Amino acid sequence: MVLAARASGRNGRTLLLVVAIIVLGAILTLTTSPVLQRANDAAPGVIEGKLDDLHATVRDLKAATPAGDGRNHVIEGKLDDLHATVRDLKAALEASSEAGAPSRREHVQRRDDVQAKAVAKADFETDFQCRQNQGAAETCQIRCAGGCANAVQLCNSLPHCIKVSYNAKRTWATLKRKPTADEIRRHETRKEILNNDKLDLAKTVAREGWESSEVRVTANQATRGALASCPGFYNGNCNERGENLLGRCFCIAGYTGARCEVATAKPPCTNKDDRCFYAEDAGIFVISPSRWRKAQWAEGQLWTQNWNVNARTGDRVDDHMRDFNLYRDVGAPGTNLGNFIEVGAGPWTQSLWMIQQRKFQVENYVIMEPGASSYMNTVETCVYRDGEVRGFEGRTLIINAGAERLDVFDQAFDTLMMINVIEHVENGIRILRNIYNALKPGGLLIFNDRWWDSEGPPGKKRSLFDLDVLYHPVRMKRAVFDQFLSGFDKVYERRDQDAESFRRHKYTGTYFIGRKKAAPCT
Repeated sequence: MVLAARASGRNGRTLLLVVAIIVLGAILTLTTSPVLQRANDAAPGVIEGKLDDLHATVRDLKAATPAGDGRNHVIEGKLDDLHATVRDLKAALEASSEAGAPSRREHVQRRDDVQAKAVAKADFETDFQCRQNQGAAETCQIRCAGGCANAVQLCNSLPHCIKVSYNAKRTWATLKRKPTADEIRRHETRKEILNNDKLDLAKTVAREGWESSEVRVTANQATRGALASCPGFYNGNCNERGENLLGRCFCIAGYTGARCEVATAKPPCTNKDDRCFYAEDAGIFVISPSRWRKAQWAEGQLWTQNWNVNARTGDRVDDHMRDFNLYRDVGAPGTNLGNFIEVGAGPWTQSLWMIQQRKFQVENYVIMEPGASSYMNTVETCVYRDGEVRGFEGRTLIINAGAERLDVFDQAFDTLMMINVIEHVENGIRILRNIYNALKPGGLLIFNDRWWDSEGPPGKKRSLFDLDVLYHPVRMKRAVFDQFLSGFDKVYERRDQDAESFRRHKYTGTYFIGRKKAAPCT
């Protein structure tokens, strides 16, 4: 239409219309070719849109044809033919979509699939390597162009591709293939883990408000573990109004004293702020279950919305590796870390990259994460999405539970990693105690977290409920961490402004590697 409007004179318009008809004819020929028919099967919406555009162009060209010119009756006839062809193609496309006719690619896939019987039982598809410069452990994700038509074309060019999925905004596409028998086995293992009601926290329903201003400690939790029989070092449950951490009582909000025996005033709990959880000695170390669930929900939403984050860089992997001095003090390349667990691993872990970079050996690899079920189902780049850790050859176990459940492990692990986790938990001191008890004497701890002494009570430095507070309700003071780390012989540490990431963000905290001391009376 633009070309016709710019042409000068009747002959110019006629010539340009003829050229336009030739181009349109070529487009229609391509549309009916086998290559585009396969793309049509995979993405009918894209082809239908192109036909709509072609329909509009034909209409515009007819309107631009000079009226009453006998020499143009041939052109008008050709345009009428094109108009009818477009109409017939649209009708055929609609009929094909309604009938749900299988694509040519599906027939080829069924014919060539040597594991057809096993694959027929699978209820999922698998991401795969689709470019030469991608590692085998990476998903095949490409940036969409033309409504993701480029992804459809790439899928059609690859014999093992059967499906293309998109994110909500159609900015990224992921290519899928049918799973192998081994992948089906791992998928079934994953479902078995996720369906374990004893470990699944995702089914807990959050309620409005923080439920209650009272947070109590149960005696069996406070006395459990290797030091339960050592009263001089690990003394009871602090009158059920505090947590005992390696011999020192930290009182919950509303109590004070060496044994938390003295009641004090505190603000009532609401769903607007965290002031009722603040204790003068420890900061906020324990919150109500509903407040914890709200923080977990917010954190899950954050990672789900960022589903296409590169797993290698993930949750500040490079920052942590740098401030741990590339984990050189964990051991020489090839060191066997024995039974290994990462607590609070998120969707991408910190440990996988450490193991790969340092070529460490691991006998049993355990991932413990309360959001594991959600991440495995919603975060495309989650490294344990198939029930095993991608890029790790060995035995793995994914536990969909928080570190509160770590108390079932008593001196079970040779190496334990926990990076930037405490601020996400329900009871920080209980978690630290669980970590201590889960490690064998002489076991290696790789630990990082922040302390919040400079912030004071909620609302003093930050607004009562800014985003950082929403995600990170537990904000403990340095005294708690110092007490915890006193149970370890230091191998490596960077504190406060000596750590680059803390210095850059104006935080305080520790990057610590140490070995668990033997209990004083064992």
